[in-house]
Amino acid sequence: MKSIFKIIRPVNLLVIILTMYGCFFYVQKNEGIPLNNTKLFSFFILVISTLFIAAAGNIINDYFDVKADRINKPYKQIINRSLKRRWAIVLHWLFNFCGFFLAVITSLFMKSLWFVVIHLISINLLWFYSLFLKKKAIIGNMIIGFLTALVPILVILFFYSLNISEISSNDLIIFEQYKFLWVLSLFAFTQNFAREILKDIQDIKGDKLIYVRSLPMIIGIRKTQVIISLVLLCPVIFYCAFFYLNLFQLIGINRMESLGFGIACFFNILVVLRMLLYNKNEHFWSNQLIKLSMFFGLMTTFHAAFIH
Repeated sequence: MKSIFKIIRPVNLLVIILTMYGCFFYVQKNEGIPLNNTKLFSFFILVISTLFIAAAGNIINDYFDVKADRINKPYKQIINRSLKRRWAIVLHWLFNFCGFFLAVITSLFMKSLWFVVIHLISINLLWFYSLFLKKKAIIGNMIIGFLTALVPILVILFFYSLNISEISSNDLIIFEQYKFLWVLSLFAFTQNFAREILKDIQDIKGDKLIYVRSLPMIIGIRKTQVIISLVLLCPVIFYCAFFYLNLFQLIGINRMESLGFGIACFFNILVVLRMLLYNKNEHFWSNQLIKLSMFFGLMTTFHAAFIH
């Protein structure tokens, strides 16, 4: 049981829970949409289904990475040590089945096929990513960034399914009323895209054993660090421009509520300085700083929802 708990990466799953409920509270505060018990239960089921799909993706990624992880993460390897490979694949398909089944239930409650479609796409992307797409430079990094960005979008689609029947039939509502969540989704993509490339630098030795052709293998570590820095500076430029011009109201928050994004951008700057000025070959702390940046960016939803 302990092995299963570790392999599904509970911290990552907790981040998904916080992201979805943070977005939920933000929209609920701003839209004031009445939610009965059925709709609240539907959202809860959507969250659980997303957790199952994410857990299955974590398992299958470790399943195909056994050889590389012997080099990259020898003390964290679970499969073939405390969990047999056949049980890992059984758990993978069991979690996928549970997640997809719950997505079907959510779609029936909400009268929308979006949740079935997105979960089906996620299941297949995670499988093909773990099998061979992660071995391709940039493509694998973008897939993980895209799947991370889907988490806030699921919340957008949940409320859109309510709005389209209760408030408006205008399809532009999905863009107009949820601008902040679209920005959060873009932020999630940017941060995870950069972090995945950074992890490629850390995993070069083990990745060579499974014939990965990652970006640092192709263009070198130093140039890859420059690319990571440019990606991480994009949110910083966005935040500084919006803060200086006082444009946050355009995306549904104010300067005070944007504090989480400001702190996130500060950590991004620290990562950039660390990589460009010190040229460190060990990127553990850079990885942790990006995680902190993502956490404070996520906390913006709770700040905007509960602090006036």
